[in-house]
Amino acid sequence: PQIIPLVDNTLVLGSPNAGTIGGSFGAASSGTATAAAFYYSEAGNFGLSANAIYDNVFTAVDQPGDCTADFSNALVGGMYGCKLGSPAIALAAGFGRFIPDNFNVSLNVPQFSTACAAGSFTYVGQPFNFAAAPVITVTARNGTTNGLANATTTNYAGAYMKITNAILTPNTQAARYSRFDALGGGTTPALDTSNVPGAPGVAADPVIGAFASGVGTLTFNAGGAGKGLAFTRGATPLAAFSADIALSINVLDTDGVLYAGNPATFGAATAGNGIAFSSGKPMRYGRLRLQNAFGPQGNDLPVPLLAEYWNGSAFATNTLDSCLTLAAGNFALSGYTGGITAANMKAGAPAAGNVSIGGAFSSGVGSLKLAKPSPAAATPGGVIICADLDGALPTDATCVATTPANLPWLKGNWGNATTYSDDPRARATFGLFGSQPRQFIYMREYY
Repeated sequence: PQIIPLVDNTLVLGSPNAGTIGGSFGAASSGTATAAAFYYSEAGNFGLSANAIYDNVFTAVDQPGDCTADFSNALVGGMYGCKLGSPAIALAAGFGRFIPDNFNVSLNVPQFSTACAAGSFTYVGQPFNFAAAPVITVTARNGTTNGLANATTTNYAGAYMKITNAILTPNTQAARYSRFDALGGGTTPALDTSNVPGAPGVAADPVIGAFASGVGTLTFNAGGAGKGLAFTRGATPLAAFSADIALSINVLDTDGVLYAGNPATFGAATAGNGIAFSSGKPMRYGRLRLQNAFGPQGNDLPVPLLAEYWNGSAFATNTLDSCLTLAAGNFALSGYTGGITAANMKAGAPAAGNVSIGGAFSSGVGSLKLAKPSPAAATPGGVIICADLDGALPTDATCVATTPANLPWLKGNWGNATTYSDDPRARATFGLFGSQPRQFIYMREYY
């Protein structure tokens, strides 16, 4: 008989949602109908309720009167059903797994957090994080072949979702992030991604959110407080430059389903087109400077403290810096001379009385004061004061304070001529030179 079986999509079983079966059987030959162009509009597996595949024309010659208008295999009034149908096939024993045809993505507008928002700049070597994290929203779709309309495959979730951190490429943060060579000739510092999640030994990135109804998110992270991206701080000062950074990743899963527009990219590593910064994207090569100070033995001694940056030809006071803060515990004393001793300068406990800090810097100038000797020094003398910017690292273990400031991007070349890896230091002298103008060897004045 030349029957052509039909599909009743209302009887298709899916988890959690049933899709539709497309395609059609050819005419039966020797009692068997076949086809090779069926497709399923959803992801996952499907089963069939009883009679999902059926024929209702083979018995047309017997209708009405010789059969009942149903699928009954039991006699009803002496007659069987007119319709022929398939047996039930449970979902667990059914067909699949089916996968999406493609992914679609949408991107939010991310933003980096400027380290010194008030001054609209960040120091070279200083970490900066995301103020608004990049988020890729991924939608699994069923494509446009066979009359489909790229509808969302809502079952792409749970065990059917196959996006993993291991499959996302590039698989290193160094390859995902790129920067524009703003200074030209390859002289712009490289990006340091060693503290960003996904780097060796750091948690995975992006965070893959739980998919629901075929839609999920990939959320990127720069590591949180104390971590983040940074421009590598080399041994040679360089002029200020604007940071234009891009983040790119290929969206795909372990089944090879992918986004046709790969890579999905935030920003571009071209002039003016990088991911935005919250307050400004200039990068400045900086250093912290302590200057020598002197004064009477009986008074507290102000010590000049400056935040500086390389302006292209020399270091100058960074008047944009009203963000920098230091604490008394960041400073250490050593090198006592004359009447100034560890005993009358309370060695080892600067926060207990030696050093006082007057809050955040103002236009690049800090307020640092060294307490007068107590008990009073019998004779003039001095002491070396230093700011411990990174602890007892091999690069500079000569300045070790109670609490390192964790500001290694402000180290200078105070003790050497080739690298900027030294903590700043100065000599504070009590009573040696007396009051002005006696500290000068020669001074010329005019009226």
